[in-house]
Parts: sequence; structure tokens; C-alpha cells
Amino acid sequence: MYHILSITQVLFRRSIAIFGNEAGRKGGHLNSQSSNSDLAETPFPDVCIHQRFEYQAQNHPEAVAVAFEGERLTYGELNQKTNQLAHYLGNLGVGPGNFIGLFVGRSPDVITGILGILKNGCAYVPMDPAYPEERLRHMMEDSNSPVILTLSHLKKKLPQTKAQIVCMDSDWHRISEEKTHNSDSGQGPASLAYVIFTSGSTGKPKGVCCHHRGVMNLLADFQNRQPLGPGDICSWWTSLNFDVSVYEIFSPLMEGATLTIVPESVRADAPALMDWLYQEKITSAYLPPFMVADLDVSLREHPGKSMLRRLLVGVEAIPERLLNTIDQAVPDLHIINGYGPTEATVCATLYTISPENELHENTPIGRPVQNMQIYLLNEAKQQVPAGSPGELYIGGVGVADGYLNRPDLTAEGFIPDPFSGKEGARLYRTGDLARIMPDGNIEFIGRADFQIKFHGFRVELGEIESQLRKNPAIREAVVLVLEDIPGVKRLVAYLVCYKGQEASAQEIRESLQKSLPDYMVPSIFVALDRIPMTPNGKTDRTALPAPDSSNQLMAGGHDYREPQTPVEKKLARFFAEVLHTEPIGLDDSFFELGGHSLLATQVVSRIRESFKVD
Repeated sequence: MYHILSITQVLFRRSIAIFGNEAGRKGGHLNSQSSNSDLAETPFPDVCIHQRFEYQAQNHPEAVAVAFEGERLTYGELNQKTNQLAHYLGNLGVGPGNFIGLFVGRSPDVITGILGILKNGCAYVPMDPAYPEERLRHMMEDSNSPVILTLSHLKKKLPQTKAQIVCMDSDWHRISEEKTHNSDSGQGPASLAYVIFTSGSTGKPKGVCCHHRGVMNLLADFQNRQPLGPGDICSWWTSLNFDVSVYEIFSPLMEGATLTIVPESVRADAPALMDWLYQEKITSAYLPPFMVADLDVSLREHPGKSMLRRLLVGVEAIPERLLNTIDQAVPDLHIINGYGPTEATVCATLYTISPENELHENTPIGRPVQNMQIYLLNEAKQQVPAGSPGELYIGGVGVADGYLNRPDLTAEGFIPDPFSGKEGARLYRTGDLARIMPDGNIEFIGRADFQIKFHGFRVELGEIESQLRKNPAIREAVVLVLEDIPGVKRLVAYLVCYKGQEASAQEIRESLQKSLPDYMVPSIFVALDRIPMTPNGKTDRTALPAPDSSNQLMAGGHDYREPQTPVEKKLARFFAEVLHTEPIGLDDSFFELGGHSLLATQVVSRIRESFKVD
């Protein structure tokens, strides 16, 4: 049965979380209940995601479930469509144990596809239409999807496959003939809900298998902090391939609220996005780190316009003072900083901004999500003293089942939990370094290896290096993240070519784009005679030189031509200001000079302000 919480129950559960977290701090250990994690567990709706949605559809059939650019689907309408899709998939011979590819852009069709797949007892596998063919092919082969859901205009972008292709637009006349009653697959909350592919150090992305129970537990914790319900309007900003989308999509649909999809036309344009949040009266949102400062500016310029009550941030370090300023600018706003790898179901820890908190330079990642445990261990897998740095391990309900078809990587990353009395309990080894601060919150320190978070995605630098070395002209490759512009991170590739071989930045970039998503393609390529080494023979990343005109690989083929007209000179100045690079010539490419789509929005904003055009 579903857990319907009274106000008293909610307050009681909050007190468990607050005081339990403090009681659970012992050396390098935090849990969300008590010092013995087996004695108490916080209750949550222990059902499948689609079952909770069906409950809301039964109780609020006329409420708007999904909104997108004038299109509206009520809970009753969405439930009927997803039931028809689930029955249709069943008639195609797919069911529990299958993985269904979802090759659809951000639209209401995605939500129909996800819920239809879950109701059929399968797990959905997001496949971004913007991904290169090689990466998509690997995801399709690894998941062995018998069916792939897509739209007719995207079908031609799919790699050749043996899977049956179902177009949710052109094939809907057949799907709509199916039964409309709820489909019972017989699956329980321990079954898989989705597989999200993340970057892999071996050069191949790996699929992380997550179950319904971890999602429902996480969303229950958020509900305890700042409840959502009918009347709330929640935005969906992220890519479906980024696990924060799991939070964005399901947090409103589990509680009878409205999911409103951010249009692509405003998604990367910070000022336009802020205006959209106001116009749509968004009450719950996620914002990426690079847009948090824009929200602060917008709130000061438009006081009283924001309807936000819940704001999730995270992924990268954010100054706590900035979040505190935003929190004070919007009455009743609840800002939550989240931390967690995909292997821990979106978030493993949460930190609530409060004017009563002591301000830290970077916002702490907080304390464990309910029914989760955090351990900070040394190399011998022993707990470090409170205040000392240790590697962060995650245990509890949200730990994923492992990696799809990779028992070797699963055994390496998911280890038996020596601190739990539960049979089969496991810990996920994050590779992140952290420490417990005097107030009991966790401070994120950095990585213990060369895995990074970049533009919201987890990136294994080794995967990029592996693809670079496939180029016949490249002998050695090292990739790192450079923050030569404060607050702006760029991927830089350092390359050593074989003797007599050459490669231009444009050639290398085009080659990488065939196998890597855009966010993993370096924006700067530096040519070196040799890679600097430490005395013990390892790559000395600290000795790699800063990119400049003397070592940076350019697209090649053109001489410098000076801007002549007032418009050309002004645009060149905008390029120089954003890229911190001079001089800018008429034939220079923004992206070949190290720019990327997020920096491009800053140029667009300058153009709009200066020329009064979009």
C-alpha cells in the first residue's frame, strides 16, 4: 500500500533524519538513521515508480501531468496512453528483463515512453539523438534492446539494428487500439527501472543499472524537506542521459504536480530561461552550476517575480554565500545541494541552505539521503577519524545493481559492505575524497583519480585519451580540465605525434565527434614534443604547459585578417572577452579557439545587449 503521510508523520520523519544524522556520525561514518543502521529505517512508498504514478492518476485524473509549449496531458490522459503503449510492447513479445531503448528528444513523448516501458516491466535506456553513431551502436548492442522507441523524424539517425523500431507518432494509430487499463507486469520495486550509460576509463561507456526502490527512497527524502503536490509546476532542464533527469521527471509525477519541459530555445540562454521560469510560474527546478549566478542577478533585477519553492543544485562546487543570497531573496524557497554518482541513484547526500548555517567557501554536500550510509575510508578500507580526508563509499537503498554486462567492473566498484549486518549489502566506491566537518556535514575535496564532472556529466579522461590514441598520427595523449578563466572549465588535450606525422585541431575534433558526445570533445589541443614525467615514470600533469599561441594546434590554412568594420571589431572583442584570447581574426572559429556551447551563450548575450537582436 502507499504511505499517505500526515503533517505529524512528516515532522516526525524529519526529526529522525535530523537527529539521526548527528547520532550516526562516528569517525568517518554517517548514516541517515542511527549509529546502528539496522535498527531504524525511514519509511517510504516501497512501490514501483509507475504504480505511484497510477495512484496519482486515479486521484487527480484532471490535473495536468505534462506541459510543453502549449501541449497539455492530464494524469488521466497520460495514464491511458502509457497503458496502451505497455500493452503494445507486451504484444511485441517484450516484458520483464528486457531493456528498451528510448531514442527521443526532450518532449512529452519521452514521458509516455518511459512510463509505458516501466508498466511493461522493462527498464528504459536513454539514447541521445545527438550522440555519435559509434556510441549509440555500443549502447544498443550492450543493452540488447529488442525494441527501440523513437519518432519518425529521428528514425533515420539510428544506427542499423536488429531491434524493432516503434515510432510513437506514426505508429500511434496501432498503439491507440490497445487496452487502456493498468498493466500489471508482476515486477516489484527491486526490479530495474533504467540503465544510464556513463563514461568508461576503458574507452567504452558502461551502463549503470538502477532500480525503482532507490528512486522512490530519494524522492521521499525530498518530499520530507519540501513537499510537492497538485498545483506545483516543476521544470525539466537536463538531458535524459544525465541522471538528474530522473529526479526532475519523477518528483512531480509521483505527487500529482505538473512537469513542464524547458524548450530548447531558452534552455542554454540564462536570461531567457529565468524569464521562462517566471512566466511559467515554476515552483520546483534544477539549475546547473553555471546558471546559479544568473539566477541571483535575475532575482535582484526582478524582485518578487519568482514562484520557486524548491531548487536543486549541485554537480560542481558552488559558493555557499551565493546560494544563501538567493535563498534570502525568495520567501519560502528551499535550496538543496545534492551530491551523488549515477551508481547511487542520482543523490547520495543532500544539504539544505539555511540562514542559520555557518557559511563555507564551497557549499557542503551535506548528509546521507534517508536509508543511505556514507563511509570515509583509507586505503586499508578502515574508517578515517572525523575531520580527516578519506575516500567516500556509499551504502544503502540507493546503491545500483551494478554495471550492465560488466561483472569485472561491478566487482571492482561495488564491494561487500563490512559495516552492515544485512546479507548481500554492498558499498559503492566513488573515488571521491571527502571529510566530515565539525558540524557533521560532509565536505567534498576532489577526485582520487582522473574522473571528473564536466558540464554536469561524469567524464573519464581515460576514455577521451583512448579515442585520441586511435588517431594514426598521435603517439601519446593526456587530457585534463583547465580553469584558466575563473568559473569556466575547458577540456585540454596534450598530444605527441609520431615523427613526421601531423594533425590539425579540426581533423582531430572531427575524428572524435564520430565516437564521443560533444561535451567530451576537448576544446583545446596542445602539441608537445614529449609528455612530462615524474621521477617514478608517471605522467606529470602538473608540469603540462598552459595553452598559448606557440603550442596550440589550430585548424590551419588561414592567415590572420584583422577585423575592419565596427561590427566586426565589436564581435572580435566579444570573442576575446569570453575566450580570454587575442588577437581575434576574421577567419577565426569560436570553437577552434577553445569555445564551447556554454561559453557561446555569453557571446549571444553580449550580441543581444549591444545590437538589440536575437
